[in-house]
Amino acid sequence: LMLSEDISMEYVELRTYEDELYQEWTIYDDDGLIVNTSDNTSIANDIYYFNNLHHGKYLHNANGTPNATSGFISNLGDTIRWKITRVGNNTYIIQSADDLTKYLCSVDSLYVGLSTPSTLTNEYLWEISFTGNNDGMLIKNVATSKYLRQYTASSLTSGSNLGTLGTQVYKECVWRTVSQSDYAGKELTSSFSISCSNVDVGDTLNYIITKNPTNAIWANKSDFTYTSTDNSVVSVQGSTITAISAGTVTITATHKVTGFSKSFSVTVFPGTFDVHISAIGQAAENTAFGHGWIEITNNTACDCTIGWYELESGSTITLGRWGSDIDDGYEGFGGIWYNRELYESTINDRYHNYVSVFETINIDSVNQIHSLVTSEYDGYDWAFNNCIHFAVEVWNLCVDDNKEISSSLTAPDQLVNAIKNFDSHTTDNVLTSSETIYFGYFNGEDDVIYSVNPS
Repeated sequence: LMLSEDISMEYVELRTYEDELYQEWTIYDDDGLIVNTSDNTSIANDIYYFNNLHHGKYLHNANGTPNATSGFISNLGDTIRWKITRVGNNTYIIQSADDLTKYLCSVDSLYVGLSTPSTLTNEYLWEISFTGNNDGMLIKNVATSKYLRQYTASSLTSGSNLGTLGTQVYKECVWRTVSQSDYAGKELTSSFSISCSNVDVGDTLNYIITKNPTNAIWANKSDFTYTSTDNSVVSVQGSTITAISAGTVTITATHKVTGFSKSFSVTVFPGTFDVHISAIGQAAENTAFGHGWIEITNNTACDCTIGWYELESGSTITLGRWGSDIDDGYEGFGGIWYNRELYESTINDRYHNYVSVFETINIDSVNQIHSLVTSEYDGYDWAFNNCIHFAVEVWNLCVDDNKEISSSLTAPDQLVNAIKNFDSHTTDNVLTSSETIYFGYFNGEDDVIYSVNPS
């Protein structure tokens, strides 16, 4: 892999090795920091910040006692800055920039401290080495051969057990480092934001952290802790948040490094659809001939398409086959209409006390309905292809054999009686809308959509 010199230095290409020109590359990690790829694992003499990989807290001088803390650099200042000086092969002394007479040292086999030495004995010497996967550094005391570890929210210790790669114990022994000059302008500010789309039960939340500044380091998902207002709706495991039941929940993300917090809300949908088959008889009030139709409610986090209609998340559509003209001002069409039942009931005061039964279905059944609507969108025949035939055909696509309705039904009263045979059926239903109603059909060439505001 090399940079091509003959295409304006903008592209890379694969080429047989020729010489060292254009062969050197710098590799950056997710935080924008250079990844060490050389055999030289030493750290240059400089002023550094040390930040614990697991807890996200700074190594901190608390009035002469080392601990771990979070906060903003402008408030913490030199108390979280450390002067590193190499004194041997990967051996260093670590001084507090807040008081350069104070050296990080091993107090005993368990604890670390800050002290002013008369002689730099091994208790004041530390071996600093990069981890094998470049996620930070290990800091080991020369006298005790134990690692500097943050084992609680603020406490430090010396530990001989590194744990297994990726475990909490291991991460508590790993310290991320950045020099004072390299960190300038890259600290996350309180102006960052977090957004998240709604999800279905079983989904993992794909929330997005928008950094401010955009090159902020130590500001990835794992650099936050998360709490939920309802643990029955989502489960939180580290930075992985999983939807486990329907509901709306607020999640608060707290930045481990600075302590800044942001909250975001997410609605968890069941991830299913409800399909209703509904009918009203021929003798019903304000209904001359009766009618049968389908209602579909989208209880998922995503929009879906049924025929030529985009059914938004949380919305309902009615589908019915019509042969009669609609009100003046609208073009008549013999075939499947979207939301005409909603129009007729809201505008023309029809379909009082209709009967209905519903079944919960998944996206596979919805796709079958979509295919049926797109292939049979036009045509109406009172005896062989009417509203009852259509409603029953859709219903039978969605249910088990023992819930199917006879396809021989032709009249609305017959469908009313069939629906009433279900113990779960409902009556006295009302189909109205106070919002703008979008209704129409596909005529083979165009998707004809009308709108009317009930108010």
